[in-house]
Amino acid sequence: MATVTPHCSLSYHQFNPTDLENFGHHVSTGIYGNNPPFTTPPKTQVVFDGIISDYHLAYEAYKNGGKDQKGAYVITRTNFMSALDEAAVYVDGIVGVDEGMIMLAGFVPTKTSESKAVIPDTSDSV
Repeated sequence: MATVTPHCSLSYHQFNPTDLENFGHHVSTGIYGNNPPFTTPPKTQVVFDGIISDYHLAYEAYKNGGKDQKGAYVITRTNFMSALDEAAVYVDGIVGVDEGMIMLAGFVPTKTSESKAVIPDTSDSV
C-alpha cells in the first residue's frame, strides 16, 4: 500500500455563494491566525480579506440587482477562486504538511487511505 500525501481538497469550487464566502473566512482565520506554520502566505491578510469583501459586495449587488451586476460578480468570483487556489497550493507546498495542518488552514484534506469496495448484500430478506 502506497503512502499518499494529503492535499487541500478543491471541493470549494462547487460551493454556493454563501458557503464559498464562509469558507473563505475560515481559510483567512486558519492561515493568518496560525503563524507558524503559515509564515509566508502568498497574499497579505488585508489583500485576502479585501478579495472576500469584494466578492461579498458583488454577490449582494447581483442577488439584489439582477443580471446587470452579473459581470462584476463573475469577475470577483474568479478573483476569489484564484486567491483560494493560490492559498491551497501554498498550504500543499509546506514541508511536512499533513491532514492536521490542512484543517488548521481552513481547508478540507483529500482522502489519504485506501478502502475496499463495498459489496452489496444480495440476500432477499426484505
